[in-house]
Amino acid sequence: MPTDAIDPSPGRWSVAGRVASVAVLVNLVTHPILWFIAMPALTPIVGWAGAVAAAETAVVLAEAAAFVVLLDLDELEALATSVFVNAASVAFGVLAVAALR
Repeated sequence: MPTDAIDPSPGRWSVAGRVASVAVLVNLVTHPILWFIAMPALTPIVGWAGAVAAAETAVVLAEAAAFVVLLDLDELEALATSVFVNAASVAFGVLAVAALR
């Protein structure tokens, strides 16, 4: 797969759509594990911030592995994609919580 796999220029939408679809799929798998299993288990041990850091790190690595397998990305592309997707997810969550307060 070319290194510009998520370039949205004409002719690349199918690749961008595949990346987005896989990103949503892996988030649907990892998000419940993070919030309903990892966070309750880790928070009493390392506190909320430590639990978020540890769980998000594990999720980034698991999702990067899924991107390697499902999208045939090389490891660096997969890791960068996973970091970007998770940073966007965390930012959206923070904004959503702030908007609801």
